[in-house]
Amino acid sequence: MKTTEDRLPEDNGLPSTPSTIDGRTLWLEKGEVNGKKIDVILRSGHHLKTEGTPDIRRISAAIIAPDGARYGPAVQQLNNGVLLRFHNVGTGFFTVMVRHGPAPDSSRAPGDNICWTTKAIVEAGKKVRYFSKLAGDGLEIVPREPYLETGKPINLAVFLEGKKAVGALLTAYSEKTDREDRYVIGRDGRARVTIDAGGRWLFTATYIEPMPGVADVPKRKHHETTLLMNTITWYQ
Repeated sequence: MKTTEDRLPEDNGLPSTPSTIDGRTLWLEKGEVNGKKIDVILRSGHHLKTEGTPDIRRISAAIIAPDGARYGPAVQQLNNGVLLRFHNVGTGFFTVMVRHGPAPDSSRAPGDNICWTTKAIVEAGKKVRYFSKLAGDGLEIVPREPYLETGKPINLAVFLEGKKAVGALLTAYSEKTDREDRYVIGRDGRARVTIDAGGRWLFTATYIEPMPGVADVPKRKHHETTLLMNTITWYQ
């Protein structure tokens, strides 16, 4: 395991593998983008292989414009995902955030509260400037750059409600190599991730937040988020 710290704190409570929603992971893929609309598709499955569809009734979504304004999407159920369409968006880098609420599950430990989010960074227009910034919605991965370059590491920060998620587990999955590397978020709130293959990469962050509870029923909040990014050969 690659880490930004020597080891995980013993009381961190992080699972050995990221959690899933109904046995699947969620991610956002970019669809058609122009100055008047942005389409993203919410997928579910394993290692970027689609399996089933997310439950549209358990989804809330927002797009954050470069000026900080927030908009809601039109939502459409697809056979293999959920289409989220944002209208009249303009140009710049936009952040799409989706929350997925859990279904009742009697198998969960008493007091557990599971919070899932997924994020996409979408460029609308040409030669627009990127600013690395927080959406501030639950757990989120914030890249220093909006793209990946093969052979060049990228710094990824993980935040929970705007605060550094120190000790979070970050998983980097390469679709091309079918390999998964794991990192632990250090005291600076970041991990330096090696990008050694082209194509799509899925980053997953998992964090356990202790919560006040009673002696017999400890309470905790389990956060998970994903970010899908692509490699490019040049950027302007």
